[in-house]
Amino acid sequence: MAKCFLSYSYSYRHVMEVLRRLLKALEFESVDIVDEPDDLRPPHAIIEERIRAADCVVVLYGPQRLPEREGRDLSAAKWPAEEAVFALGSRKPLTLLLHAGMEPPELLKGHQSPARFDFWNPESFLENSHQIVKHLLDFKRRVDLPPGHQPYRYRKVEARLRVERSGRSSYHDWYHEVVVAKERSSFHHALATGDQETEDAILDCFRNQRFEVEAGAGADWHRVSIEPGSHNLDEFEYLVKVEPPLQPGEVFGYRRSFELPNHFPLTVPEIRAALEKRKKNPHFPEHIFEARFFGEALEVVYDADSIVYAYHFPKKVQIRSHRVTVVESLDMNTENRAESDRCNGRDFLKLHSNVGSYEQVLELVVPRPLFNHSYYLHP
Repeated sequence: MAKCFLSYSYSYRHVMEVLRRLLKALEFESVDIVDEPDDLRPPHAIIEERIRAADCVVVLYGPQRLPEREGRDLSAAKWPAEEAVFALGSRKPLTLLLHAGMEPPELLKGHQSPARFDFWNPESFLENSHQIVKHLLDFKRRVDLPPGHQPYRYRKVEARLRVERSGRSSYHDWYHEVVVAKERSSFHHALATGDQETEDAILDCFRNQRFEVEAGAGADWHRVSIEPGSHNLDEFEYLVKVEPPLQPGEVFGYRRSFELPNHFPLTVPEIRAALEKRKKNPHFPEHIFEARFFGEALEVVYDADSIVYAYHFPKKVQIRSHRVTVVESLDMNTENRAESDRCNGRDFLKLHSNVGSYEQVLELVVPRPLFNHSYYLHP
């Protein structure tokens, strides 16, 4: 968890106390402050060392003292301004909460919160509290992101194939919940095709708008849409567009569902025919399919906290056996047997019936799936 240095001027210490309690409630590991009058603060070297020891810096950016009247130009208090610049130079994650009427220098403007409030007016704080809390939550999530090259991380990936009762149609439901490290307005995804028939079906789905897309987490702030991309016999690419763009630290969920013809066989003769077809099709890895199993892959190409992969079949379909196979994405002929064994355990792979529904569900839930691996679920 993040260690925070909270910078402020003693003239608005009352605001510091509120923010310190709020940061602790938001589960920052610790909140370091210099609780001394401005003229008795420790030397620069000590303050700088404490900033270096923090994971992030929150600055209450306000005037040196209570303004005498509204509308006048306000000069920033010395210590918060200097500590903000030092934190920026030290490449510490930085955010500024501004007193109403304050304007930071150009160097710091990219780090200011959209929320402004009067540091000496409790009602002003309450009116802006929802934006303050959201901004600090987003800031903490950004700070908590693991270091590395990833521009975002998925907190949850959920894929569900729902075969409707007649067996003629299926619904491919996807949900991704993401936290971004940088501003972002789109996410790339693809539907597996595998043959000309499936590619044509997906084209028809997009052409006739037989899909739905909606925002989940963060829906109060953003809208989503789908933009189709290129396609071939391997995959049909599309973009999920987010407006306005996500800001660093924001968590956002987006769900979409595609109505397509069902290509999953539901009877023994259909299974045999499908397996034979896949053996002859170079777009499907032959070694995955044996006499009793078929399935498709959920590929983990970005870090994810967890994945859920499920098939929803009508109860009339008999599922005699099931299993999971995990292979390395860069070498589809190499099975990761340890990960396959883990996923085939009772805590991960379950077959159950939904109460009050015609469905039976084969569901795989994997915490911390392996990066650059493909998870095949075989009914």
